[in-house]
Amino acid sequence: MYLNKIIDKFQQRQVRLMGCKSEEIDSIKQLAKKTLPVCYLEFLRTMGKGMSEDIEKSNYYEYGSFVGTAVFFEDLFDNKEGAIELLNEDGSNLILTEDDFVFYDSQGILFAFFKLSEGDNPPVYFYREGSGQTSFIKTADTLSSFYERYLEGDANLFKV
Repeated sequence: MYLNKIIDKFQQRQVRLMGCKSEEIDSIKQLAKKTLPVCYLEFLRTMGKGMSEDIEKSNYYEYGSFVGTAVFFEDLFDNKEGAIELLNEDGSNLILTEDDFVFYDSQGILFAFFKLSEGDNPPVYFYREGSGQTSFIKTADTLSSFYERYLEGDANLFKV
């Protein structure tokens, strides 16, 4: 499993992971119109519906939160449309293709995606509003390393 390290840390912190049901994963597969990467399917199965933890016992902003982001099942159907809208509003010439799956959005000002054709644990690219980017920036060599770095609070993850 690609996400063992993350899942182990969640279990140590007693974070409750809520995975998607088979029919929900099927609807995401239909949204993608192509085969989803194995690593992403693992994310959907283990924590695709969300996570919860006892806020009294932990710092909510530490490892284990996706505060202010659209990464879970309910958000996925609008992420790409929002990303395209952001690119247009920002006056960018960049274009998302059918091969690009937007799995992460942060408050409508930043999004991340992977290419469906780049393997079971694909690289991750991002775009940030107002950055003047002339191309999408590769932020992680693999989806699993993106999740690890994000959840550990890597300040360089979305550096332009």
